[in-house]
Amino acid sequence: MRKFKDKTLHLLSALTTLFRQISFIKITLVLLLMISGFTIVGNVFAGSVSLMKPEKRIVVEHGDTLWSIALKNKPDDMKTAVYIEGIKKANGLKDSGIKSGDILSVPVY
Repeated sequence: MRKFKDKTLHLLSALTTLFRQISFIKITLVLLLMISGFTIVGNVFAGSVSLMKPEKRIVVEHGDTLWSIALKNKPDDMKTAVYIEGIKKANGLKDSGIKSGDILSVPVY
């Protein structure tokens, strides 16, 4: 009976050590996942800021329209109507009404 008790205690001791090691491994894995998650999130936000391009500001002159401004400033491969929508969005315009002296931000692509 004494032998059985000693073997049982030895087995319990080994199991306790194993569970402690497993717990340590679990905690380590959770911490590594958290750190890598924060790193990825940080890189995503840092990347989105670096992708932003500066806007160009122009002063509307007599006779200018959003169409004429778009033709002067848009990329060659972009539709004029799409660029006009970008100008409207960048300046919070609800319609195409602009007047001489207005300062507009035009997107740079």
